[in-house]
Amino acid sequence: MIHLRLIVTFLLILQSLNCIDAFTGPRLAGVTTRRYYQSCSSSSSSSSYYQRGGSLIIPMQKANNDDDNKDENSTFACTIRQRLSQQDGQKILNEILLPTREYGNRIRYGGKPPSQQQDVVTATTSSSSSSSSTIVKASDARTSYTYGEFPMSSLDDLMNLALTYYFHNNNNNNNKKRLTMIDVGSGCGRLVLYSALTRRGGSNNNNDDCCDTCWTCHGIEISNALHDEALRASLTGMDHGWFEFVDHDHDHDDDDDGELADVDDKQKNAFVLHRGFAEDFDDLFRRANIIFAYSTVFEAAGFSETLGAIVLNQKWNELFSKSCNPGTVVITTDRCLDPAFGWQLVDQLDVDNREVMGSTGYIHIFRPSSSSSS
Repeated sequence: MIHLRLIVTFLLILQSLNCIDAFTGPRLAGVTTRRYYQSCSSSSSSSSYYQRGGSLIIPMQKANNDDDNKDENSTFACTIRQRLSQQDGQKILNEILLPTREYGNRIRYGGKPPSQQQDVVTATTSSSSSSSSTIVKASDARTSYTYGEFPMSSLDDLMNLALTYYFHNNNNNNNKKRLTMIDVGSGCGRLVLYSALTRRGGSNNNNDDCCDTCWTCHGIEISNALHDEALRASLTGMDHGWFEFVDHDHDHDDDDDGELADVDDKQKNAFVLHRGFAEDFDDLFRRANIIFAYSTVFEAAGFSETLGAIVLNQKWNELFSKSCNPGTVVITTDRCLDPAFGWQLVDQLDVDNREVMGSTGYIHIFRPSSSSSS
């Protein structure tokens, strides 16, 4: 009897510390489920969301199921009730939505940070070596699944620089009512949620409220576990009143701005989280104005003496060039795109990134006519 009381007391303590969900047991990958009485469907028929008190709760998914990426693509969309300053946005992300103190947990089920990924552009191995260990090269496809968290302030610096080139090269879009940003490999949605919370007008200038340009920030993530964590953070934001759920319908996905027809209030920023392979989102890339890729450990073709930088491999260059419209600006980190695919490198900027002791952001404009080969 005494042992039973001790066990019950111990479980109550864990529950109070948010380690155990009162209805479902241990938390996995930061996502929990409960029994709710009302349900509504997401845009994907393969998954459902349960609603109570205005919040949507996603089904719990074990982190070790991350290799199962054959499910249908899923989409989750919200509008932002009120845009915030950069400082407030960073505070909300770091303390509430995706707390800095839980970074280690996200790394464990999302992969190692770039600083722990051995990056070798060229390497030779002896065929006679009996060692079972191998060197992970920059051209290894597995590097694209490495998880890291890019600094929000560094993203602001790169986005602002990219926008100067975007508007300079797209004069007809200076008065565009809605701009579209895509984060390729968005992980837990950290940069997507932050950008949607803080972006205003054509910059992140906190005094730019007079501009009625709004942003739709998309995140594309292949990992089930990381996508689920992004959804959990979104639900937390809904509980706090920062986000408002949008019933996104792919059958009505084009309006006057070529953006979300389901974002009813055009004066609000919005974010959309997509689970799937990047190559499955050609239509989305065609609507993009700015694309960001934390590409520090993406597969590379090698070092270009002409560009003075490591160049991303053919797969990534083709992914962007086959779908993007001329004038689209792409930001990459520590690897640049190949001019042979129409990507003109127009600028670069060194920014803070503690994961790899600093990063270089590359700003490209898609100009197919400038390519020397196809």
